[in-house]
Amino acid sequence: MSDQQLQNLLDPVRELCERGFSPVRVAGPAAWDVPGYAAPEDFLWYESRVLPGIEGLPVAIMCTYDAARLPASALLYGALETHTHTMINGVVSESPTFIPSDRYLKTRLIHLRWLEPDSRRDVTSAWEDRPARGRRSRNR
Repeated sequence: MSDQQLQNLLDPVRELCERGFSPVRVAGPAAWDVPGYAAPEDFLWYESRVLPGIEGLPVAIMCTYDAARLPASALLYGALETHTHTMINGVVSESPTFIPSDRYLKTRLIHLRWLEPDSRRDVTSAWEDRPARGRRSRNR
C-alpha cells in the first residue's frame, strides 16, 4: 500500500469532518495475502498509520478482520497491535497489546522475521499448538 492509498482514506474523512459531519464512521476489510491487496508488511504499515492520521478528529474506524481466515501473525500484528480497541464476539475493549505508531514502525516493521513462510500459521493451528497448561492426563 502506498502513501496515496492512505491519503485516499484520510482525505475524504478529513473533508467530512471539516464540513461538520460528526462523528464520521468508516468500515474497511482487512485482507492478508489476497490477490489485489498489499503485501503483508505494506498492509501493516498502512494499519499503523491510520490512527495518527485521524488523531483529534471525530472519527470511528472499524477494520474488519476475519479471524477464521487470517494467520495468527496477522491477527496479532495487524489487529491487536495497531488498534487501540478491539471488538471480539461483540464486546469492545482496549487492546492490551496496542503499540503506538512510531514505536510500532521501529519495533515491528523493522524486524519482519515473523513474515517468513514457515513462521506463518493460521489461527486454528496456532491454537492447537499452544502449550497445554493446566491440563491433566486422565491416565493416572
